Amino acid sequence: MKVSAAIGGTLFTLGGVALAAHSAWPSAATYGVAAGMAAGALAFGALWLLMHQRRPTVLAGSNERKATDPLPWISVVPAVRPGSTWHRAVQGNEPAMQLVGRIWITNLTGAPLRIVRVDIATVHGEHLADSELLVRVKRLHEVRDLPVGSPVSASFHCICGEKAVPGDDYVAAVLFTDERGRVLESAFKFKYL
Repeated sequence: MKVSAAIGGTLFTLGGVALAAHSAWPSAATYGVAAGMAAGALAFGALWLLMHQRRPTVLAGSNERKATDPLPWISVVPAVRPGSTWHRAVQGNEPAMQLVGRIWITNLTGAPLRIVRVDIATVHGEHLADSELLVRVKRLHEVRDLPVGSPVSASFHCICGEKAVPGDDYVAAVLFTDERGRVLESAFKFKYL
C-alpha cells in the first residue's frame, strides 16, 4: 500500500512538473509537450492508485457450499473446541438425537443483521429440525443482531429423529437465514459424544 501510494504520488508530481515547465518556457512546442505529459502522468497516476488500493479480503468458511445472495454476507466457520456434537436423546418414547452446533460467524455487510432461523437437513435435503442462532454476549448466549465485521461465537441446538449411528460422526447441511431472506448453506460434521 505504501509503495503504491508512493508511485501514484510520484506520477502526480511528474504531472505537476510538466505544468511548471510549461509556465517556465511558454512556447507552442513546450505547451503541447507539457500538457501531454501532465495529462498522461495524472491519468496514469490516478489509474495506478485506483488499481492498487487496499481492498478488504473476504474469507468465507471453507465449508460454504452455496448462497442465495451472490455477494458474501456472512462467514461461518465451525468452532474447533468443543466443536459441533451430537448425542442420543429421546423425544417422547421415540429415539432421537440432539445436535449442538458451535460456530464463529462474521457479518460481512455494512449493517447489523440477525439470523432468524437455522435449519438442519440431511445432505440429501430432508429437513430434520430448525433452531434459533444464539449469539454469545459476555458469558451468555442469546438471540441478537450480529455486529459488523467482528467474528462472534454462536451456537444452535435442536432435537430430531435419530438418523446417525451411535459412535459415528454425522454430517448434515445447516442453512442460515437472515431477516432479508438470504440463505447460506454449509456442511457441518457433528462429532458423537
